[in-house]
Amino acid sequence: MIWALVPTKSFSRAKTRLTGVLNAPERAKLAEALFRRTVEQLRAQPIVDGVVVTTECPVVSSAAKRLGCNIVCNREPHPILGDIIDQGIRELPAQSSVIVLMSDLPRLGANDLAVLTAELNNADVTLCPDRTRDGTNVLGLRAGVRFPTRFGNRRSFALHQHATRRLGLQVRELLRPGLAFDLDGPADWQELSRDRPSWL
Repeated sequence: MIWALVPTKSFSRAKTRLTGVLNAPERAKLAEALFRRTVEQLRAQPIVDGVVVTTECPVVSSAAKRLGCNIVCNREPHPILGDIIDQGIRELPAQSSVIVLMSDLPRLGANDLAVLTAELNNADVTLCPDRTRDGTNVLGLRAGVRFPTRFGNRRSFALHQHATRRLGLQVRELLRPGLAFDLDGPADWQELSRDRPSWL
């Protein structure tokens, strides 16, 4: 059994690093479009048994329910990303595999998810860094493997590597453009805009 976990903050508070190129309503619309596409990609994968969205936002919860997701609500205002994700993982069956996937991956494709889910059988932990190898865009956990994540920290990719080595876990690194390209800053937006996808 494979569950996908998508941590999502309020659409109105998302993508603040794009303030210089998009106004507040545009950023909220973009965040919702990215979220919707990510969830739809996950739900289209037959091997993914369910999608859980962790959020503190009622608007996100409503959107997730319309898309057929389960919800884990965090009641704390502006919680730390790592705490949201760890809470969501605790809500899932202990013997299930888990994919933690950020919702701002505009080039995420079906082939990326197929390769990712296959990797869950090859290692305890699968790590997918961003293009700078600084952050962690995707974390895969083999069934029964759990540890406190390092999301929400600077250089989370290196911190995840260190934590898994310390625990003696077998780790594989997965590098794919669709998993590495996250829409973070103005340069990313400009790059995406050059070949703007139809869903955006």
